[in-house]
Amino acid sequence: MTDLSLEISCSSQGILVHQTKYTIDILQRFGMLGAKSCATPIALVADANTGPSFSVDNAKNYKALIGALPYLTFCRPDILFSVSKLSQFMHHPSDSHLTAAKRVLRYLAGTLNCGPNPIFWGAKKQTTVSRSSTEAEYRALASTTAELSWIR
Repeated sequence: MTDLSLEISCSSQGILVHQTKYTIDILQRFGMLGAKSCATPIALVADANTGPSFSVDNAKNYKALIGALPYLTFCRPDILFSVSKLSQFMHHPSDSHLTAAKRVLRYLAGTLNCGPNPIFWGAKKQTTVSRSSTEAEYRALASTTAELSWIR
């Protein structure tokens, strides 16, 4: 069964929701289906030098690529941060941004069947300033506990 590019499979282990076909379609559209895979969707060391902006045609390609990825984050929260960061450069993309976007595609090419997804996930900035990493982790644990209590 597929609805809105979501593929739903039922088995004895449970219900699996994924977007493998949509991922393959994106990879084919941007010529990255046979690309060499990478271990992470974003480089560990960010390049602060953005360089000059693209020509109009290259900027349109970048916008089309980044525009295709947010829908995929519903089943692939592992690329959410990368897509969010790359979306911030839609108005003035540069070569380094295109390279980073292609890295996300290379990551997707290598992780087409990455297994089941979490039942709940989210990402947001913390509303208060924690004085230590322990306090930040405590706040995250409290939030998780509240969410699990609601799910039960």
